[in-house]
Amino acid sequence: MPYIDLINRVMQQEMGQKGLEIVEKQLSAMNLEPKAIEIEHIPAVAKSISEAVVAVSTREQAKKVYWELLKLLDIEKIVDGTEDPLLKAAQLADLGDAASCAGEWVKALEYYRQIADTAAPGSGPLAEIKEGELHASMNEQDEAREHFGKAAQIAKENGNFIMEAMALRGIGYTCWRTGDFPEAIERFSKAISVALQVEDQDMVGKLTIDIGLVHQATGLYDKAIRKFEEAIEILSKSGDWDELARAYNNLGEVYKAQKDYNKALMSYQSCLEYAEKVRNEIMKAFALMNSAECYARQCHVGEAKEMLDQAKPLVEEMKDDYLLSAVYLVNGLIAAHEGDWECVENSFEEDIELLKKIGYPYEVATNTLEYAKALVKKGDKDKAREKLKEARKILVSLSSTKLLTEIDEVLSGLE
Repeated sequence: MPYIDLINRVMQQEMGQKGLEIVEKQLSAMNLEPKAIEIEHIPAVAKSISEAVVAVSTREQAKKVYWELLKLLDIEKIVDGTEDPLLKAAQLADLGDAASCAGEWVKALEYYRQIADTAAPGSGPLAEIKEGELHASMNEQDEAREHFGKAAQIAKENGNFIMEAMALRGIGYTCWRTGDFPEAIERFSKAISVALQVEDQDMVGKLTIDIGLVHQATGLYDKAIRKFEEAIEILSKSGDWDELARAYNNLGEVYKAQKDYNKALMSYQSCLEYAEKVRNEIMKAFALMNSAECYARQCHVGEAKEMLDQAKPLVEEMKDDYLLSAVYLVNGLIAAHEGDWECVENSFEEDIELLKKIGYPYEVATNTLEYAKALVKKGDKDKAREKLKEARKILVSLSSTKLLTEIDEVLSGLE
């Protein structure tokens, strides 16, 4: 029986028609014809499907799909029988990624640790990078940094510029997530200089976005805009539409922070166009949600609700906590315009709790500030003062000073 029939059997059994659509979409993204799937493609296909399932459903559903594919296709046997070291290392990485998407952390680690045993060129740093990514996804940033550091050292000793750049980017990410912004900039910049040695423009574009995000988090908006525009120029030439959509989305975020909502909406529209071009549902959801927020901040309640209605089905399907927090934020902003104070409090409390859960301190601070401003509008000065102080404390701990003036102005108005 052709592999595509076995894959479709699992996906239809577990997810119905949606499962078949996932297979079709992921194979298209891989430029792989269904009937052309060969034995060596199976681990990569399993990874791609697992990533898609966890993006549009629950991790529990992804776990079921993962185990059914693993069992029916006997994927471990396929990998064990692979003789080409490079292919085997790639297959183990794919299998580990599939397990990670399904929440099978121990199994993912088992696969990643076998990568170095293949003795393929670059397998040592790849194994460390993958283990670092696993820890980072579990918000274990210190452990992640240790593995990325080992990978960078091994790659540098072996003259493997691509792996060194990937490892340095991983270190930069862990610094960014833990609020060590200067170190994050330094690591991302070093990764760019390494990537340029092999003219990897796609990597340079991604890293340029990363630097822009750090500048954005520290309130250096002009620097962030320049970096996002630089990334857009690079990625437009490399043809990476997914990353181009990400760059436009983040450019819109800076304009939104500067309250230049018209420019923000134009950026989100570009993000939406590129996201639709490659059927990137996640970036499409971000573009719609961010547009809804802009309209809400402009007091255009009708347009905000319209965008929110378009975004909600995507967010509900993905079950992404960050996007779900954005739904609560926009609901809170709309409710404040309409004077629905019970909805305001419920929405912002849910929003902030989700952001705390997934470890986004800067966003916790900014959204707590928005909550406080809504409470000021309500006339609840005591609670507004409490929330403003909470937001201020977080921003100081992150060395992010851009919003402190605004917070202090709102606080002084409550005296």
